[in-house]
Amino acid sequence: MTTKVVPREYQSYTGVVHGGIVTTMLDEAMGSYLFRNGEHAVTARLNVRYRQPTPVGEPLTITGWIESRRRNIVDMKATIALADGTVTAEGTARMAVVE
Repeated sequence: MTTKVVPREYQSYTGVVHGGIVTTMLDEAMGSYLFRNGEHAVTARLNVRYRQPTPVGEPLTITGWIESRRRNIVDMKATIALADGTVTAEGTARMAVVE
């Protein structure tokens, strides 16, 4: 879990984080979770659900975790949430652990 404030240069519409940046933060939350636990992985599949606009200039909590694992294939989930806990976006990914 990490907290970030996205600056205005990464907005698409006024006050809203660009969807590509939202996707990147979710992907990074899942990949870096594995990396911090000593595993190197690549994203094999990534799905994103945008629940509501993600605001720039506000603290965002980005969390990733393992949902399931079979050998070197790891299914993961990540969310981006506002300070009040409202989830603005969620992602699921299938990660392939590489040697």
